Amino acid sequence: MQLLKIAIIYQDQIEISQIQSYLMIISNCKRNTRILFLTKLIAITYKLDFLLIKFLYLQISFISKKELNIKKQIMENRAHQRAYPQQVIEEYSPSIPKEFPKDKIPKNLCEKELVKMIRCERIFQTNYSCVEDYEAFVQCKKQRDLELFKSIKEWEIDHFKKLQPKLRKLYFQGLTFKKDRLKQDYERIPSSFSYQNRQWRFMSDIEQIEWRLGYLLPIRDQQ
Repeated sequence: MQLLKIAIIYQDQIEISQIQSYLMIISNCKRNTRILFLTKLIAITYKLDFLLIKFLYLQISFISKKELNIKKQIMENRAHQRAYPQQVIEEYSPSIPKEFPKDKIPKNLCEKELVKMIRCERIFQTNYSCVEDYEAFVQCKKQRDLELFKSIKEWEIDHFKKLQPKLRKLYFQGLTFKKDRLKQDYERIPSSFSYQNRQWRFMSDIEQIEWRLGYLLPIRDQQ
């Protein structure tokens, strides 16, 4: 409303530079608000050249559509990700068990894709210009994590079956104690924003241990 009041007061003396500065303010508003402001500005600045007004209007419309398309692409990418353990792969990468063989870790760990994405974001200072690099990294990470989750499950089931019944129970009990200890530590983490990453890491380990316990439980008491 303040913008409109200024525009109305100076409707006879308004200049192109003023219109452009107003449009910079409008560009930070939501799409519908931008179009509404722009329409009213056009109405009170009828003395300006029509082609200039049309050009400025198309500039705002183009920016708005581009933002919406990028947001849509990101949401579609997230929707296409499916967790190997449900709701884990969308947010977390696998935590490698202590005795997991190194030769079963995928050769491509997506370092190149990650470096390319970070470099793009540092150059352009925005995610909007790096959608392709972001998508390439997400797809690479998705494939890498799927392979890792699958390898961890296959290896651990085979490793667990080879243990003596008493050692299986100790192995299972050790994971359970680790999960309980992580939960206790997680509850002690402050809820402030500065500790968000730490909360995220703890929750990642807790959920993955629960996933591992889930497929080891049916084998634990086998003879």
